[in-house]
Amino acid sequence: MDDIQFWLYLVFGAIYFITRSLKKKNPPQPKSRPQQQTDESTQRRNRPVTFEELLQEFTEGKSTPKEEEKPEPVEATQVVKERKWQEENRPKEYEEGKTRRFSDEESRKVYEESIKRAEGTELEFKRDEHFQSKLKSRAKRESESNEVAADVLAMLQDQDQAKRAVVLSEILNRKY
Repeated sequence: MDDIQFWLYLVFGAIYFITRSLKKKNPPQPKSRPQQQTDESTQRRNRPVTFEELLQEFTEGKSTPKEEEKPEPVEATQVVKERKWQEENRPKEYEEGKTRRFSDEESRKVYEESIKRAEGTELEFKRDEHFQSKLKSRAKRESESNEVAADVLAMLQDQDQAKRAVVLSEILNRKY
């Protein structure tokens, strides 16, 4: 048993040292030249402005060198033509019913009549029985809780009943 542990320890140690030596032989690759140039250029642009430069700008009225503005992309002619066509064919009025299209004159008349009837009448909302039963049960629960609160208030008006209530609450809500 001791021999197996010794040999395993020796094998793992050898593997460890071999992998370490292989990692040391591979030197880190130097950074490529273009990346270094871009790093230097960003450092030049992003360097902080000194007090002297700010003072010179204020006295001479020069502006700070700002980053180059990105030109807006030029739209393709097809997209421009589509937008013009959409603007020309867009309906001018956006009022309800003015821009609606009907298949025939009869459907237009039916639509206009229904709009006229709807304008004269007011919509009424009738509660269904399920909703009314929920309201009744809610009102009943609220009235019961109000009754209990009124009973407790009446009991607390009398000093002896208040003492009994405290004793009962301690018995019911034991800490231990």
